Order: sequence, then C-alpha cells, then structure tokens
Amino acid sequence: MPTFVPLRRSTRNRHPSTRYSADEYVLLTDGGEPECYEEAMEDEHKREWVEAMQDEMNSLYDNNTFELVKLPKGKRALKNKWVYKVKTEEHTSRPRYKARLVVKGFSQRKGIDFDEIFSPVVKMSSIRVILGLAASLDLEVEQMDVKTAFLHGDLDKEIYMEQPEGFQVKGKEDYVCKLQKSLYGLKQAPRQWYKKFESIMGKQGYRKTISDHCVFFQRQECRENCSAEEGIEQVVLYERLGAIKTNSWYSDY
Repeated sequence: MPTFVPLRRSTRNRHPSTRYSADEYVLLTDGGEPECYEEAMEDEHKREWVEAMQDEMNSLYDNNTFELVKLPKGKRALKNKWVYKVKTEEHTSRPRYKARLVVKGFSQRKGIDFDEIFSPVVKMSSIRVILGLAASLDLEVEQMDVKTAFLHGDLDKEIYMEQPEGFQVKGKEDYVCKLQKSLYGLKQAPRQWYKKFESIMGKQGYRKTISDHCVFFQRQECRENCSAEEGIEQVVLYERLGAIKTNSWYSDY
C-alpha cells in the first residue's frame, strides 16, 4: 500500500506590493449582464431585457428563420440560449440592451447537421490597399452594417432547435423549431452567410478578385463629363457583419 505523503505548503513570507498602493488597483466587472434567462428575469432591468429579446424574436419572425413542427422520429433538437450584452453608444451615455438567441452548435454532428464550415475572411492587406487608394485619390468610402447578418444564410441541412426560453407558443409546447435560415451558433453560419452575400453580389454584376475572394468589384458605364476611356469602379470588401464600399473615378490607374 503506497505511503501517504502530506501536501507541502509554501513557507515563503508574502509581502504586499511596494510599487503600487492598494488604492491604485481597479476592479474589473462584466457590467452586470445576465448569464441566463432566469437571471435576466430577476434583473433590475428586466423590462429592457424583455424588449431586447422581443426585438430579436421579431427579427427571426420577419426573416422566416424557422417554423414550428413536430419533431420527426429519429431526429433531435439542438438546445439554445440567450446571450445578453449591454452596449454604450459613442455619442450617448444611455446604454443599449442587446439580446441574441444562440444555438448550442457544439452538439452538432458532422455529416448530419453540417458538412463544410469554411468561410473566407477579408485580408488586412486588401483593406489597407483599398483605404490607401481612397485616401490618395480622394475617393468616397461607405461602410454598412447588416443587422442580424447570419440570419440571412440559407441552410442546406435539416436542423431542428428547441423553442427559445420565454417564447414557447401556447398550446404547442411540445413543438420544435425547424430552421429555414442560419442562426448564430451554428457551425455553418459564417459559410452560409458568405454564400448568400456572394450570390447577391453576383446578381448585381460584381465579380470576385482572384487574390481575395472577399473583394468584389464592378465597372460601370461612363457617366457625364468624363472621357471615353474613363468609367466608375465600385469595390466592395466583404466582412462578416457588413461591407466597405468605395466609389472611384479612374482612368486606367
């Protein structure tokens, strides 16, 4: 039988910091954001969190993200959770309460719930080149944000999800959500959003560059007051949640 060896404790004397006084330390907190639905319902800002969740659900309904169905035999429904965040706008001190419904995608199974998950990301060198051209040639740069971007991706797999906490439909508590569109947390969500963005840009006449598949460009016909060899070049940089667009007059530069 092995001999029991007691755990040796350090006998070194501990001394307080001589470089910083106790008054110079700062306590960092998480901003008091709820960790789950139950905490949000007990929070002092319950009304704001309920409005934030309702806003998120409205986005899901408007986008036809899912439909309620009976869970087919042999299928399983993924779980989900609410993620809460307090955001402070740049030009106001009033906080903005944000709630996001996230699927617990870690329980997805490859070959059943998803196949490919790769999604390209714009290169930093592409951003620097576009912004450098815009600065040197005095071009216009526009930035846009897509609200609930991942919800626009179309799914090619049959995926079911439990109804969100606090929003179970009365009389259909045993129903589940059959996802029609992608949702945050799914492993394939970034890929499906990129494929959607790519198809829309193609329909608008844009083409991808060979060096960076997140850079789309389009040359339009010459406008008024320009010579025949000139045209307008529109370049769009794809980002996960939005895009950067430049409009530039050029003459084969």
